[in-house]
Formats: sequence, C-alpha cells, structure tokens
Amino acid sequence: MRWLQGVRQFKPSTLSRRVSVVRCFYRTCVIDTVLESSPAAYVRRPSAPAESPTLGLSHLQFEAMIVAGRTSQNQHDFALVAMLGLLGSQIFEACGSDIADLGDEHGHRVLRVRGKGGESPSCHCRQR
Repeated sequence: MRWLQGVRQFKPSTLSRRVSVVRCFYRTCVIDTVLESSPAAYVRRPSAPAESPTLGLSHLQFEAMIVAGRTSQNQHDFALVAMLGLLGSQIFEACGSDIADLGDEHGHRVLRVRGKGGESPSCHCRQR
C-alpha cells in the first residue's frame, strides 16, 4: 500500500478498490481451503470520500448529446452515444464491437460485448 501511495501516487479511492480486491482474493482462498488464514485479513482500506469528485453529465447535457447524435450526418455518432450512455458500455467495448456481434435473442436485438483484451463475449446488451 505504501508503494502504491508513494511511488505510484494512487488516490485514496483507487487504493481502496485495489486493497478490496486483494482482501476478497485472500478471503476466497480461505473459503476454498487453499490457505488457512488470510494475510490481508487485518489490512485496513484507506478512507475514500463517498462522493466522487469526477462529475458526469447532467440529465440535460446527456439529452443534448443524444439529440446531437441523432441529428448528426454520421449514423455512427448516435450509435456510439447510445452505447456509452444508454447501455452503459465502456469505450473499449464500443470500439471493439462489430456488425457480426449483432443478433436476435427472444425477440430482442442483442449486441455481444467483448471484454478487455478481446476476451470472449462477456455480456449481452439488449435493446427492445
């Protein structure tokens, strides 16, 4: 933790998430009887503010983006805004999507989204 704070200069919120992952990993090892006890059991997560300092778009700003995407000359603009804002996709998922990833499932249009590093499809985003 000291190295992540001092050398890498991670913010408390990032450090807190990283420590949480390590604690969960070791807790799972104990549950699966791979380890007798967790070496991270007593590691405390640094306090992080409850409110994120990073601001997202307001409702009106996002609505303006939807309108701009819909009225754009390029049909891909609206698709990108819809994927990022309405479906909650991340930018690497949107950029990695291909027309072959579109399909139908139980009467819904489905986009198979690939995970980081080109992993196999990890989730389905449905549009009615």
